[in-house]
Amino acid sequence: MYPKKRAISPVVSTIIITAATLLLVIGILAYSQNLFQAQTADAEYTQAQNIYVNLADEIDGVSARQGASAYVRINSRAGGPAWVTSLDNMTATINIIGQTAYGNVTVLNSNVAALQYRAGSQIGTSSMMLLRGTNASGVVNNQYPLGRVFTNQSKGALVQLDYDRVGIVDLGYQNVSAGIAPFTTHAAHTAFDYVDFVQLNLINLTFGGVHGGATYIAATDTNLTVTYYRINYSRIAIPYNTSYQVQVNVTRSFGVFTDTYTLNITTGSVFDGDMGWACSPTCGPTTSSTQQVPVDIVLAVIQPQVRIDFLGG
Repeated sequence: MYPKKRAISPVVSTIIITAATLLLVIGILAYSQNLFQAQTADAEYTQAQNIYVNLADEIDGVSARQGASAYVRINSRAGGPAWVTSLDNMTATINIIGQTAYGNVTVLNSNVAALQYRAGSQIGTSSMMLLRGTNASGVVNNQYPLGRVFTNQSKGALVQLDYDRVGIVDLGYQNVSAGIAPFTTHAAHTAFDYVDFVQLNLINLTFGGVHGGATYIAATDTNLTVTYYRINYSRIAIPYNTSYQVQVNVTRSFGVFTDTYTLNITTGSVFDGDMGWACSPTCGPTTSSTQQVPVDIVLAVIQPQVRIDFLGG
């Protein structure tokens, strides 16, 4: 006799097949959800790069007008904006080569903050990639925009916007009226100042706060400070040199690194309004004179305060 063999009942088979199918569906759904979240976070991170570049353009615009403001909209599902209170310290000094009286005069000393976007936990990036501006501590004659935007990997992927650099602009030589003097007198040549205007720009970012979320990032120019310095050219050496050099020394990384930027200031031969003066046999003007005259520097240090606010929508 043969032992009886019993098959698995249809009910048990159905339960096993259903359970296996259910586990497979759950696995597929979990994978799909994870893939969707990763794709969403990656899209947000890419979008944040473009938004921060646009925001830097807006900050450049509002920084020239006190009271002006602008905003951008940002997605903050997987990641979101973050504020760095003390990124660096920026110091700038002025030094005229060969004139010890104007050696290393401090004209700027300011804390530097930064705005970041922290990507979602599933996003990573490799080395630093510059999206806007330059890594240099100084920008001479508007060669690059002051605002820098870059991506980097530091405790996760991030986008950073900062103004950790000084703009140095030589506006050129100007003949400025210093008053009115009779043209037929010897005082006529003192009626003009010969100056070269140099401008230093540093945009200071400050944090206003979070107001109901972070759907929008607003930038507002709350204050525009302009400080003037008159740096007199040494009048000891006669004849005057045809040119001299002004150094702008920019120190950052909390005093660790210093970069030097040099401007060439030309004195040149100019007609200074002096007709010449002689008293033989009688006092009166002689022929016109074109003289080598000293050129001073008028330094304007411009520091806009741009407040950053996170706003809900």
